[in-house]
Formats: sequence, C-alpha cells, structure tokens
Amino acid sequence: MSNKDWKLDRVRAFVETRRQKVIQFGLTSLGGASSEFVPNEIAEGFRQVGVWALQNPTPIVNALSQRKPFTILVGMRPTKRFHWGHLTLIKELEWLHFFGGETIYIFASYEAGTNNSDVEVYEAFELFKHYYEVVTNKAMPPSFKVSSDKDHQDLRTMQDEINKTLDVKYIMRLYGWDDKTTLSTLQIPSMTAASFLYPAMIYPDKATFVLSDINQLTHAEVTKKVARTLRLAEPSYSYRLLLQSLLGPNERMSIKNSKSLIYLDDNKNTITSKLERSFSGGRPTLAEQKVLGGEPFRCSFFNTASVVLSEQQAGEMY
Repeated sequence: MSNKDWKLDRVRAFVETRRQKVIQFGLTSLGGASSEFVPNEIAEGFRQVGVWALQNPTPIVNALSQRKPFTILVGMRPTKRFHWGHLTLIKELEWLHFFGGETIYIFASYEAGTNNSDVEVYEAFELFKHYYEVVTNKAMPPSFKVSSDKDHQDLRTMQDEINKTLDVKYIMRLYGWDDKTTLSTLQIPSMTAASFLYPAMIYPDKATFVLSDINQLTHAEVTKKVARTLRLAEPSYSYRLLLQSLLGPNERMSIKNSKSLIYLDDNKNTITSKLERSFSGGRPTLAEQKVLGGEPFRCSFFNTASVVLSEQQAGEMY
C-alpha cells in the first residue's frame, strides 16, 4: 500500500468516529472525495502532515493556491520539555512555511494558569525552535512573533472588547460548564478568541490560519461569533490528528501524564522501554488480534513510530 493510501485511510477512520462534530461545527473533512472548497492537491498535502479537517477553508486555500501571504497562528502551552506529540505540529508548520506562511506564536499562559515571565517564554520558544530545526533539518523562517497572552497588552485590550459581546449563558451552554465554574475559567474563551483574531488586527490583508485540534472546536465557535460581531475576518482552521497516548487509543499524549508520552530529550534506552510497554496491535486482547488482525490506527506503537519512520517504512508497517 502506498504512503498516500494509508494516510487517507487514517483520516477516514478518524473522521468516521467524529462524524457528529464534523456536522455540528461545519468542518470540511479531508477524508472523502475532492471537496469543492479544497482542491485535491492541497487536501493531499494536509493529509500528509496529519490534518483531518479544515474549517472556513476558503481564505487559506486561496492563499496556498495563489501563493498569497498568510499568517499562521500557533498557540502553545508554556513548557520546559517537549514530547513526540509536538512532532505533528512541526511537520504541519514545515509544510506551511514552504508556502511562505509567517508565524505568530502565542503561549497560552492564561489557560495554563501560569505566570510566565518574558524570559521563560523566550526559553520555551528557543527550545521549540531548536527541535523544529533538528527535525526538519532547516532553519526556522525568520519572520515570526512570540509572546505570552498574559503579558500582551494588545490582547488584553482586545479581550476587554470581546467580553462586551459575549453573554455568560451562551458561554456556559457552549462549553458545558455549570455554576461551579470559576470567573478565571470564564475568561478563557474571550482570551482565546482575542489570540485567534489578533493576526487579523495587525495584518488585515492576510488570511489567518489557526493550527488547532479537536479540543479547540468550542474556541473556534466563540471566535466566529466574535468576528462577525466586530466585523473582523474569520480565521481558517486546521484540525490535526493528535498523537495518541502510549497507554491506548482513548487519550492523547499529555504532559499531565508522563507515562503517556515520549519526551524529545528521552535517551534511546528510555524510548525503547516506553515503546516496548506501549499499547500495541489495537485489539483489546491478544486472542482477538490473532483472529481478527491488528487495528493500526488504534495501536499506540504504530501511531507513535509512524511520526519518526520514513514514509516507506511507515507504509510497510501499516
């Protein structure tokens, strides 16, 4: 099976399990026939870097097709260690940089509940930049901006304006929150919307492309509502496949559980040990697997290994 075929199968399998979300939030799936909104060549490029859906695709598709300038918005949690899950982000970034996208990195200190200094944010970004250059064997493009949402006065001013447009009942219903939700938590949607719309404020003539995942769908919905109220250009969004936990297919790699992930600075012996203990085969039991065969897209070993193997090796393993 060709590399293109298994990656298409992977996207289709994921989309099938998220069909309700695709319909509810108006996503453009990349797992089917060619879409009138996304030419096949561009859809294939996204699938190759692990993107399963787009939202509001027209602005970014036009920018990519016509080689127009565009801005990439990357939201990152402040961290001193990066893991293999970040490799999927790096691969998508590398592909978009090929088209000339300029990147704004905003560290989500607000949502993470941290008070990161400028020095800590700079150190975290420099570490990410280091891994980007090691993985891609390319220098990171020089056109980028880096900041923390807690220390960015323009974002705080924009958040104040956004707060005037949102009612609490709408936010509570959308996020499924109850009356025990803290005031601090209630501020997260408006700060995230401010971050997502910030590129449109400073570069109104460029398309904004937010690199996202399925856990950000509600943030995108709030941003759409705000953009229409404030008459700002709505961003396009990509939804990237998250690297599943080493423990099984129902969770993703997360810094909150060190057993779920492989750090980018783990040594060879540690990596080998973690992979040997990972959920493999995809079936609940060995007996089922012997009868039915493996399920590669539920297999933590395959999903983890596929991000570092060559395209040919991953296709053969599949």
